[in-house]
Amino acid sequence: MAAVVREASARLGGLRLGLAGGALAASVLLGPQHATAASSCTDESNPSYTVRHCRNVGMDLEGRLPRCPANSNCMSTSSVASPEHFLPPWSALSSGSSDAFSDRDVRVAWNLLNEVISSTPGLTIVDRDDAALYLRAEGASSVPPTALDDLEFVLRRSDGTVTFHSESRDTLFVYPLQRPVGCNDCHSKRLEEIRKRLGWDDFSERLGYDLSGEGESGESGPRGSTGFTLGKFVPLL
Repeated sequence: MAAVVREASARLGGLRLGLAGGALAASVLLGPQHATAASSCTDESNPSYTVRHCRNVGMDLEGRLPRCPANSNCMSTSSVASPEHFLPPWSALSSGSSDAFSDRDVRVAWNLLNEVISSTPGLTIVDRDDAALYLRAEGASSVPPTALDDLEFVLRRSDGTVTFHSESRDTLFVYPLQRPVGCNDCHSKRLEEIRKRLGWDDFSERLGYDLSGEGESGESGPRGSTGFTLGKFVPLL
């Protein structure tokens, strides 16, 4: 398995150079990538493995970040129908506060988010829109290690809700496996580290709801009678 991962990583290094030129041309023709959500995938296969290359970034016209594809190393607040790929949004509003999210709160939260992401080892902010309160960062993937991850964040101006999407561009399938080679919860762990550095709650904490579930099933139940459902996490602006 390790040898296959190394071989796939070496091939990806050369392929990325070719893709970079195409991405540059697309950015000139289409404008900022965050304007609309876009997803495109290509496969590279040999008898030992398949690598699926996908770009799944940007907001749709209603401000939602992408959902995770079914077979991917990915976590997103938009994947409400896919528990294994879902994490609850964060709240930049102070815990226990009932005050409205002011313009000053927006500025403070937005600056803090940018500061924490830019200072996270291995991450580089490559796209930032201060008007839309959107940013995208890139970082090295865990599997395969020569590939890249995209991390996207949107701060909702009205109430301080933070939605996000973190996905590996390249997914490795080793024959005869039908599921991708996992990255040991790399996206969840990195996002949780970022959240703790920000000092923000996620919505499961604010609403007293347990989303830990059992294993990867995503099943969970309320700690109290909040009436909370996953549907409330749909990130409408």
